[in-house]
Amino acid sequence: MIFNHSQRFKNILKDAGPEFEINIRDFDDKQLYIMSCCMILARLYGTMLDFSRPLFYDIPTKNGVIKHYRILYNADFIEVFATDEAPKLTQDDIDELMDNYNDIELWKEKFPIGSYVIKGFGLMTLIDVTVENALSNLKSNLLSDYTSPEVKKSLETIFRSMYAIPDLRMGFTLFNQNEDKFISTKFGPDMQSFYYPVMKLAILPSYFAENPTKTL
Repeated sequence: MIFNHSQRFKNILKDAGPEFEINIRDFDDKQLYIMSCCMILARLYGTMLDFSRPLFYDIPTKNGVIKHYRILYNADFIEVFATDEAPKLTQDDIDELMDNYNDIELWKEKFPIGSYVIKGFGLMTLIDVTVENALSNLKSNLLSDYTSPEVKKSLETIFRSMYAIPDLRMGFTLFNQNEDKFISTKFGPDMQSFYYPVMKLAILPSYFAENPTKTL
């Protein structure tokens, strides 16, 4: 539960619209359970298991552009207590957990539901990492299967976030360096060139005037 919002955070959520539900990207109840168990290990057993990865909120602006915010937590104001039902963990138990991070049933066995109490509150700071996140996603997309039907939609979403242009469209034009000319070709499904036809109509007269020996 998020409470005591800053005014800026209130404005961000207001711009996102009443239909928007704020959720951490790719973060489910299973991951929350394991993260809580890691906090218990750190506070009560002095064992630091840093299985965490960067957490993000993806929040749209009022113009429909997706902004990406990295979440930083300060848990200094949270206390952890073991109940009488909490089993005492051995070093072998901890080693087993370290080797089986994704085994949620094992974590629930070592940390039964209701065996610990976590009280307090955390301080959450959001950092706008839209450009950095978009560049990372762009690299992932270009290294993945570019023939996927979703590649154009994904790439357009990335560039819309980077440039804050909600209706931005993109195309693909190849430059043949050996022949010193542009080539209209496809990149994946439906990735047509916008630049090539415009260039032929608008740039060719001045291009040939300055370069009479060039061919296109």
